[in-house]
Amino acid sequence: MIRLQGTINHPLSDLLYTELGLQPAQIAPPEHQWVDYPAERIPLLDTDHLFIHRLSMHPASEKLLRRLKQTSSWNRSPAVLGGNVHDISSWLMMSWTPSGRHRIMDELVHLAEQHAALSHAGLIGQF
Repeated sequence: MIRLQGTINHPLSDLLYTELGLQPAQIAPPEHQWVDYPAERIPLLDTDHLFIHRLSMHPASEKLLRRLKQTSSWNRSPAVLGGNVHDISSWLMMSWTPSGRHRIMDELVHLAEQHAALSHAGLIGQF
């Protein structure tokens, strides 16, 4: 299963969507903490940036990610098309502590700086 983080009842959601003002994807469940999908039936990932946390590097987990990457929902995602898919550390667990929240913000700043540098170099959006 693939889990999409919702917009309520979790400190990560509070940090990203309330405190930092990021906009959730339209498919982010507004009335649930998360929603699970089989990899083959995930809806269009309608977001500019996609943050992926892998629970395991186990071969079965890697196989699931490969199946996800073969779906039209994945391949039509603005984040995928724009090269804005990011592997992240365990933000769900980290978001429960002040030091973890600061680390998440540091990672976001680092990603934003990388994105800005690549944008200025003309590397993003070139197909």
